[in-house]
Amino acid sequence: MNLQNLLVHKRNCRTLYVKLDEVELMAKSTGLTTEGLPIALSYFKQIGTIIYFSRPKEMINLVFQSPSRLIDALFATFHHNPDCLLNANDHRFNSITPWDFNVVKKDFFHSGIITDTVLNLLVSHIAVPPDELIRLYECVDICKKVPIIGAVVYRVPWYLFDPEPLPEVLEIWTEDIKLGYEQLEVGCTMVGYCPPGIFERLSLRVEVAYRRDWYGGLLGKRGETPLLMRKLMVDGVVKVSIASRGTLDAVKQMWSIVLPIMDELLAILDEFPGLMYSPYIACSHCFKKGSKRPHLFRGELIYQQPPSETSSMVVCPRAKPTDRMHYELLYPPAEELDKRLHTCFQLVAGEISYRDWRKLGTQLGLTHSRLDELWAESTAPERPQQTYKMLLCWSRSFRRKATFDKLVTALHGAGRSDVATQLDGANDNDIK
Repeated sequence: MNLQNLLVHKRNCRTLYVKLDEVELMAKSTGLTTEGLPIALSYFKQIGTIIYFSRPKEMINLVFQSPSRLIDALFATFHHNPDCLLNANDHRFNSITPWDFNVVKKDFFHSGIITDTVLNLLVSHIAVPPDELIRLYECVDICKKVPIIGAVVYRVPWYLFDPEPLPEVLEIWTEDIKLGYEQLEVGCTMVGYCPPGIFERLSLRVEVAYRRDWYGGLLGKRGETPLLMRKLMVDGVVKVSIASRGTLDAVKQMWSIVLPIMDELLAILDEFPGLMYSPYIACSHCFKKGSKRPHLFRGELIYQQPPSETSSMVVCPRAKPTDRMHYELLYPPAEELDKRLHTCFQLVAGEISYRDWRKLGTQLGLTHSRLDELWAESTAPERPQQTYKMLLCWSRSFRRKATFDKLVTALHGAGRSDVATQLDGANDNDIK
C-alpha cells in the first residue's frame, strides 16, 4: 500500500489530523525516503488528498488527512449566517432551557464569549473529539480560552456587531486627556486593501484583567492603566490603533501594554505578502491639543534606540517650536538583555573579525549608516567590545524579533557557519 492510500485510510479514524512523525513512519513503511516525503506531501496537497500549513507554529507538524472534514469543522463555528449557529430549534441545544439559551445568545453576540458546554454542543455533530477541535480553533484564532474562576469560557469575537458603547468607554477613556496625563498610541494604516479578520485575531491575543469588546473595538485595563484599541476607516484608509494613557512616570507600563500587541499586529500583517501597511507612533502632544488627526511618526522608531544627541523633548512637525513632547513617548525604554543572549553575544564577539563584523551586522538588519555610527562612537578599539556593542544595538533595535534563531541564521549568511555551529553546540547547555 502506498503513502497516499495510507493517508486516505486514516480518514476512517475519529481524528482531524495525523502528526508528521506518524506520517514519516508511514512513508518509511512504504519505502519512501526522507528526502522524497516533502515532495510527495506537496503533490498530495495539490491534488486535494491532504492539507497542511506552514503557520502557525502549532500546526506546522500536523497533516489533515481529510480536507472536507477540516472544512466542516471550521464551518461549525465560522458561519456567514449567525442565526444558523445558535438556533433554539436545533436539537443539539435541547438540554438548554429557553431562558438560559437567551443568555447564551446575549453573551455570544454582545460580549463575544461562550461556555465550553455550549461550544461542545455546537461541534457535537462533527465526528472528531471536541477537545481536538477546540485546540484547532485556538491555533487558527477562532477562539481563545478565558481565565475565569469557576467556569470554562472561550472568547469568540467574530460575531460582535454592537457599536462602540460610548457611555461605558467615556467612564475610563475621557474625551479630553486629564491634566498631567499623556496618551501613547501606536498602530498601522493600510491603503487599498485590509484583509478581513485582522482586528478580531488581534483582539484574541490581548490579555487584560478587565475588557469590553464591540465591533472593531476593545477597551481594557491592566491594573490602573487603560487600553483602547480601534479599527477605523478614515478617508479610505484603514487604521488599527493601540493606545494607553497615564502620567509620564507610568510610560514604561504603557509601553509594556501596547508594544507586545503591536508586535502581534505586525506578525499578523506579515502573513499577507504584498500587503501595503505603515506602522506609526502618534504624537502625544497633538492629542493633548485636542487634535483628531495627530501627526504620525514613522513606526520604525519603535525598534530603534534614541539618537545619542536627543534631548528630553521632541518637536512635533505640526506644532510650534515651543510645543514639545517627551522622547520617552516616541522611543520605548530599552529592555534588559536576556542572560542567555548575553552568553551568545560573548561567544560571538570573541570570534568575529572586523570584516565579518560588518557582514554580520548587515545580515542582522542594521543599516550601513548605523554600523558606521557604532564604529565612530566606539571608545574601545578592541574587536570583542565592538562586536558585543553591535549585537547589543541589534537586540535593542529589534527587541522581541532579536532571537537566537535569527542570530544563527545571520551568522550563516555572513559566512561564519563555524560560529553558528558553536552556538548550536552551546545550545545543548541551555543557551537557547
